[in-house]
Amino acid sequence: MSLLLQLESKLLPTVTDLEKDRLRTNVIDPLIELLYIGNNKNLRIFNDDLLLADPETLKILIDDFLEKKSFSDEEINVLSNMSRTLNNKNGFESITESIDEKLFNIQYSYKRQQVTSLVSDITKILKNLTGNLTHVIELWEKSLDELIKENINNENPNIYLESIKLKLSLLENSIDNFSNSDDILRECLDYSSVNQAVKKSWKKIINVTQRSQKNKNLDLKWDSLWEKLDEVGLKSGVPLEKNQKVLITAYHLIFNHLNDFAEAKEIIWDPKVRWGSCEKGRKLLHFISDKLTGYKGLKPVMDFDDKTLIKFCKAISKANKHKFVNNLHHLGFITSIKMAKSKIAMNEVNRLTKIEIIVPMGNEGNRILDPLENPMGQNALRTKLFQVDWLFADNPDIEIKITFVDDGDPTGSGKVAESILSNEFSCNYNSDQTGMYRIYYLQECINKNLKFNIEKQNPVLVGLNDAENDSVKGGSTIWGLYEAAKAGTDIVLFSDFDLTYPLEEAGLLISKLLSERNLGVTIGSRRLDDSYGYYLEEGPNVTAMLYAKAVKELLNLNFINDPQAGFKAVKGSLLLEILPNMRDRSLSFDTELLLLSSLAGFKISEVGVSTLHKYEQDNMGVQRNYEEMLETVESQAKWHGQKSLIKKKSIKFIKENGGFNKAVFVLEEQKLKSLTGNKEIEIVDIKQYS
Repeated sequence: MSLLLQLESKLLPTVTDLEKDRLRTNVIDPLIELLYIGNNKNLRIFNDDLLLADPETLKILIDDFLEKKSFSDEEINVLSNMSRTLNNKNGFESITESIDEKLFNIQYSYKRQQVTSLVSDITKILKNLTGNLTHVIELWEKSLDELIKENINNENPNIYLESIKLKLSLLENSIDNFSNSDDILRECLDYSSVNQAVKKSWKKIINVTQRSQKNKNLDLKWDSLWEKLDEVGLKSGVPLEKNQKVLITAYHLIFNHLNDFAEAKEIIWDPKVRWGSCEKGRKLLHFISDKLTGYKGLKPVMDFDDKTLIKFCKAISKANKHKFVNNLHHLGFITSIKMAKSKIAMNEVNRLTKIEIIVPMGNEGNRILDPLENPMGQNALRTKLFQVDWLFADNPDIEIKITFVDDGDPTGSGKVAESILSNEFSCNYNSDQTGMYRIYYLQECINKNLKFNIEKQNPVLVGLNDAENDSVKGGSTIWGLYEAAKAGTDIVLFSDFDLTYPLEEAGLLISKLLSERNLGVTIGSRRLDDSYGYYLEEGPNVTAMLYAKAVKELLNLNFINDPQAGFKAVKGSLLLEILPNMRDRSLSFDTELLLLSSLAGFKISEVGVSTLHKYEQDNMGVQRNYEEMLETVESQAKWHGQKSLIKKKSIKFIKENGGFNKAVFVLEEQKLKSLTGNKEIEIVDIKQYS
């Protein structure tokens, strides 16, 4: 009765006694009886008398009612009539929204129950087609949810699901039907009756299913290892924890792959070849990474951090006494972990996002060739395209482009790349550069630019006349970054032409930029605790340590561990702001990019990556003139008015010893004496320069 008094006390003064009686008889009493007595035998059909009630108080009563877990047909009828009565009436909007939401959910649950059997059948088929990939089942559930919502008023929602089941059943028994995914989409769904969310989900499902069908042999090997681990658990009486079981299966599949090749004496031990340009090795890592994104509902890579997984890998290897040159088994496992996390991040992108990868080409005449044709070959161009396709092809919300820019390459690799693209990848490459894959020549861009008056010239090409002599990687990369940013690209990455940095890990960099508003740059770092592959266990060599420290001191970037890493991602909006102010076109251009990003007020972050690097003593990759590069970095600091805010310990040390190269020699000598126990002279603490 207190509710009645509360409601009556809020009635407008103009309400007559007669209207009060109608309100009590036709609204308040039935509601209270329904809510607190549970009597729905004599429910009245609410009419316009509802409009006499105070909206706020009426909402309190109705919200209480909507908390019920189940509703009778009579109660649903009452709610429907109330919604129609209050619809579009001023002051009652929030009540109708609450009622309509509840009615929708009731209808949804009912429709979902109607298709339970069909849903179960389709789920089983998809699990079989994709090797139990969790991602596909999640997409299927999402598409089902959208499909039912789209057809909520359809009395027979089974019609669409019956069609899907029929087509998938045919596909299950005939792999050849996967020749055209667009045709399958049209066969599975009536495009005129479903929304864009359903189309996108099914596009992803078909893409993943297509790829899975090509990996049947690997699936058989995976299943065999999975069953053996079950047997081990039964014999020991201690069944393996399921997440560990997925990880151990992945590790042993990699080990067996390497062992088979080693026994056949067919293996090339260079990581770039084994896990990059070699088709079998690359596809194996892709297969394992797909499993690690989710298998039978398990997602072990999301339950453990990378440092833990690296330790886990080493522990398995040690327990089994496994050893390979360059620790290829460790590298394969850890790289697949990084790839899986990268792909999970990209699969979760749910809005149109434009991404472009810029790859400069300088002296790449060897790397562009197949390793079987040339001992220095990496088949780099083809491999990068396969890497990009694996990472992004499943998500239609991502618009991806990869642009190669010839930096005045005297080996003519640009023309070789153009021939490969036009002959082998013509579906994604056009000579007018409108395709997904593109190639430009910096010299041609310079020549076009010089035809304009200085005020109309492209600002990032001003001062460049000869690509081969005026640019060393920097000119081509900066031009590519700027053109991508001008085209409205959300995120632009750049990476060297070689295969050190697997492009499958690009999602790690991209996802951070998408999730953090004030973040402008992400670096694929080789020097974090969860990085792997570039350095030996003891870490970077003296040259790399001293150079990095000097760069950080000169540019006030002391918060960055790996400023010269060749794998970075930048927001397009930031590039438009800073690139016209860049002056360095040499190998050290990207430290200037980091400096300008910091000065523009953007944060810079690092993510640990796994690199395919073959360590050779005294040869950490491309030979660099660190003396010259450091002089350029000093110029960068002067160009942009940088005064060091931190003590220049390493800069002082370099000058005291007569230059960078001599300083490195001193540090190497001190390191050797420290290791051999020779205490004749004072030992320099190398860590202070790292």
